[in-house]
Amino acid sequence: MVRRKPEPREQAKPVRPERAGPTEPPPTIAAPKTISLTGIHVTCPRANCRRSKPMTWEQLALPDDLLFPRVVEKKRFACSACNGKAVNITPDWRQYRPQGGGQPSLK
Repeated sequence: MVRRKPEPREQAKPVRPERAGPTEPPPTIAAPKTISLTGIHVTCPRANCRRSKPMTWEQLALPDDLLFPRVVEKKRFACSACNGKAVNITPDWRQYRPQGGGQPSLK
């Protein structure tokens, strides 16, 4: 009796999700200005500080074509409370009002 070698099983290839990458370039400073945002919020990320300060576009004095993530590199912010050099920036949404006042339309 001749023994045959068992055929190797086809191993399933691991399914990798497609790499999540940016599909478009980051926004420039002009993008938040077009929806009437007044500036940015600069926040210290240190857990024992968390100081935050709003800054207007006029105070920043940066060109409209500058990429939004590059604002930190151009201005070199430092926290006035703890002297931390790392800061987070976000658009200042406090004065933002969407078209229609943000109220649902009742027809």
